[in-house]
Order: sequence, then C-alpha cells, then structure tokens
Amino acid sequence: MLIELHPQADLRALKRTLQSMGLWTRELRPAGPPRPGAQLLIEPGSRAYAVEELRALPGVAAVWTQPSPHPRLDAQGPVVQLKDVAIGGPRPVLLAGPCSVESEAQIHEAAAFAAAAGARVLRGGAFKPRTSPYAFQGAGLDALRWLRQAADAHDLRVVTEVMAESHAEAVADAADLLQIGARNMQNFALLHVIGRLGKPALLKRGLAATLDEWLLAAE
Repeated sequence: MLIELHPQADLRALKRTLQSMGLWTRELRPAGPPRPGAQLLIEPGSRAYAVEELRALPGVAAVWTQPSPHPRLDAQGPVVQLKDVAIGGPRPVLLAGPCSVESEAQIHEAAAFAAAAGARVLRGGAFKPRTSPYAFQGAGLDALRWLRQAADAHDLRVVTEVMAESHAEAVADAADLLQIGARNMQNFALLHVIGRLGKPALLKRGLAATLDEWLLAAE
C-alpha cells in the first residue's frame, strides 16, 4: 500500500500518526522528475486498516493499493454462519469433542458434556489421519451418523475432517463445518471439491506453510 501526501503536508507528523496506529512506513524517492508530494510505502507486518480510514488522515492526498490476491476470502468477511451459530462475531464460540469418534455411546456422552460446558459445535474425527498404519483410523461413515445424531440431540452443530475426495459429499451431508487438516492444506484436488460443496471450511495451516500459502489455499 502506498500513501501519497499533499505538497504542504507535515511528513514527520503523519509518520508519527501512522506509527501510533501500528503502521510501519518507508519514504520512497522515485527516479525521474520529483513529485509534488512525498510517498510513504506501508511495510509488511503493519496493522490492517481500511483505505477510507487512511485517506481521511490530515495531509493524505491519495492511497494506492494492489488488487488482493485472495478476493473471495476478502469478500467472505470475518463472520462465518453455521445455521444460527456465528463464528467470528463479538462472542467467542466453543468447539469441543473428542479427537476421534470411537463409538456411538462415547460421542453421545461427549456431546452432553460439551453442551453443558457451553459449546455450540461438536467436533470429532470420523476419518482419522494417523502416523502409524496400525493405529485406529476412525469409524468412518458410521461415525458421521453418530456425530450428527449426538449433535442434534443437544442442539449442537458438527465439525469433522474431510480426508478424501471420495468421502467429501458424505461428510458435507453430516457436518455443518468441514475441517481440512494440516496435512491436506495444499491438497488442491480436495480443496476444489470442498469449494463446490457450499459448506464453510475450517482450514488448518499446513506444516511450514507461510501465511500467504495458507490464505491462497483458502481462496
């Protein structure tokens, strides 16, 4: 983002104002004929502000921005709606439940505990990625049914992980929020399928992935 100042603007005062707002700037001195007003480049790591807020500051003539690399994500906004549960609003939302759905009785008991503790969303893995091929891999489609029934019994929403394209529609039928694990953050074939299902996604940041890579995976 680039801020252009009026010729008579107080450069030092504006830089102090921007710094107090959490914006780090660097003055640009472009080659060629001098421009009438100074130019300040906002450095990465600065806080996010709406362009309109910056344009309203004393001494600012114009604010220039580049098109966002993730316009769909920007358009989504901060709030995600799971039926009547708003995630990202003024109140925090608790998602709770076991890592793995092991039995019908277990998930019903977990749902009761979660609801009593104030949770709004029941989590639990129907399909589980495990490091060892000999570890429990999840109860699969049965677990999806148990999750949905347990959540409905306690007025909860459901979040569970999608691990494979072949299971995506079945998971979407049972869940309100589709989790993509860190191992699958850049599984683009799976991401394309999830994007077409019309359900919100909980996208975990992959191992060693940059923030830009994470945001673009969401896009």
